[in-house]
Parts: sequence; structure tokens; C-alpha cells
Amino acid sequence: NERNEAVEEARALREERDEVSRQAALAAVSLQKSADIIDLLKTRIGKYDKKIEEARTTVRNDRLKIKKGLSDLMSCLKTFRQYLEARQRDRDNGCLVDHGTDTTLPEGFQALLDQVRSIQLHPTETSAGSNRPASSSAAAVHAGHESDSSPDESSEDSDVVFIEPPTKRRKRSSTSPKSKKKRASSHSASK
Repeated sequence: NERNEAVEEARALREERDEVSRQAALAAVSLQKSADIIDLLKTRIGKYDKKIEEARTTVRNDRLKIKKGLSDLMSCLKTFRQYLEARQRDRDNGCLVDHGTDTTLPEGFQALLDQVRSIQLHPTETSAGSNRPASSSAAAVHAGHESDSSPDESSEDSDVVFIEPPTKRRKRSSTSPKSKKKRASSHSASK
């Protein structure tokens, strides 16, 4: 009787051991799959980290280019403003007679225009340049200055246009005494 009980107990223990071994084997397979997935994720994360670092480098370089371009542009604009102020002073002092037909650029001004055209403000991926159409009035003014610049420069940067200040014109006012006299005389003549 005791022997039968011992045999039953041994059989139950063997079945329990087999079940535990089967579950351990399944857990080992699952653990291996998890390890493979973790390795794959680590590889992907490494690739993404590399791409992020490349993007950061590109952004950093573009910022430096844009900053340098803006600095160069500000310098050119400052020089251009000084030129315009000097030209206005000359005009006010009567040293410069401008009939609106003189298109000859002063000495050194063509170099300034070339410097403005050479400034690169575009980020690395969009450095092809702007294809904006120039407005009709700007195009007309630019066409007047085309004779002073080479054809490849004018076609390449048609959206960079410098416009001289307009000449002073006497504005007719409807409230001036002359216009009132003219109006009164024409009114009396019609009567």
C-alpha cells in the first residue's frame, strides 16, 4: 500500500517536472525573441541618432551661413545708404544735376552691386536661388540699368533692384492762390 502511494507520488512529481521544463523552454524561446527585438531596436535607434546628428550639423551650418549672409547684406546696405545720402547731399547742394537720364554708376558702385549679388542667404538644400518674378515697375527700372552690368548678372539676379530716389517735382495744389485765380478766370470766361 505504501509502495503504491510512493509510485503515484513519483509519477505526479515527474509530470510536474516535465510541465516546468516545457514552460522553461517556452520562456527561453520568448526571451531570445525579446533579445533579438531589443538588438534590432538598438540598431534603429543608432541610425536615427546618426540622422539627427547630421540634421543638427546641417541646421548649425545653415544658421552660420545665414548669419554671415545677413551680416554681409547689412554691410552692403550700410554702404548703399551712405552712397544715397551723399548723392542726395550733392543734389541738394546743386553739385549734381539729375535729369533722370544719367545711368552711369559711380566708381566702386558696381563692385558693391556684385558684392550684394554674391551674398548667399539660402540654406544648403535650397541654394538654387529664388525664381520670384520682378514687378513691372522694378523690371522697368532694372532694364534701365542693364546696360551697365553684364547680361549674366542681370538675368541671374533680376529680383535685386536698386531704385534711385525720384527727382523733386513741384506738386500742384488745388488750394494754391494760382490755381484759384485760374479757376476763377476760367469760370468768368465761361459766363
